[in-house]
Amino acid sequence: MKKDHRQNGDSSQPGSEKRRIDTGHPFNFGPQWSSDGEWLLFVSGVRGRSNPYVVKRDGTGLRQLADLNGYRGWILFLDVPDFHEGSSDVPVWAKDGKSIFYTAKVGNNVEVFQAELDGRILQLTRTPEGTLHYHPQPSPDGRWLAYGSKRAGAGQLFIRNLTDGRERSVTRLTPGHSAMWLQWQPTP
Repeated sequence: MKKDHRQNGDSSQPGSEKRRIDTGHPFNFGPQWSSDGEWLLFVSGVRGRSNPYVVKRDGTGLRQLADLNGYRGWILFLDVPDFHEGSSDVPVWAKDGKSIFYTAKVGNNVEVFQAELDGRILQLTRTPEGTLHYHPQPSPDGRWLAYGSKRAGAGQLFIRNLTDGRERSVTRLTPGHSAMWLQWQPTP
């Protein structure tokens, strides 16, 4: 006979330990759990001015992990027809769950950063004036980072070796074209 988890307040049922986290902001978006399930990453702020936040599983430890330096967090440069005219550029967890990857403004650029849970920030890209990076995505083994980068009038997809910092383009689009998302193939 199956046990009905709805009776007697059984906390083994998914969603039964929910908590409201008050950030003080009207906009909270894109929640993602760390790989160990101990931290929740999300974007919080106001429309057009939000930053990455983390909070512990038990609802404690809420803090802003990084500052996007005024980057709105959405991609509107699409040079090709698209069904929604843009996409949200949200931070993502590193595979080990100890840091996040995100994009933020540096001058007229949007560069890729890594923020450790302990507060250490590392700028991963330093590119020519006017470059826009977007949608970082770590590989399943955590050794590589994929991201989009609009340089010289075209949005290309790049991968970066996280050990030595070398990057290479995996697309060769001409100006007026854009590649938006790279999806890693799962390893068997």
